[in-house]
Amino acid sequence: MSLDPNSTIELTTEYDEIALVTTDSDETISEHKLLPNYPNPFNPATTIEYQLSQNTQVLLEVYDVSGRRVQVLANDTRPAGHYSAEFDGSNLASGMYMVRFQADNEVQIRKITLIK
Repeated sequence: MSLDPNSTIELTTEYDEIALVTTDSDETISEHKLLPNYPNPFNPATTIEYQLSQNTQVLLEVYDVSGRRVQVLANDTRPAGHYSAEFDGSNLASGMYMVRFQADNEVQIRKITLIK
């Protein structure tokens, strides 16, 4: 896709949010990756970032320590790029939570801590 100012891009799918990020050629994303959230620990919200190296199905979920899913942050197909999702824990108890990121057949998990 070209971001040339003289070109036109038509979006055929409805999106809640669209973010354009420019990268240098040496910053090309080479792997699917769940990045550290910030802030961590957090109260009441944190930003969870991830990157995709190619168009893929993404599932981003948050679980409590007992293994119950508390929120789905993403569950769709997305093109290669860098993404972020906000997790709001204002209705949850203080404690440790797990972020589960699945892109294609790759799964990554990170611990996050909510402190009230």
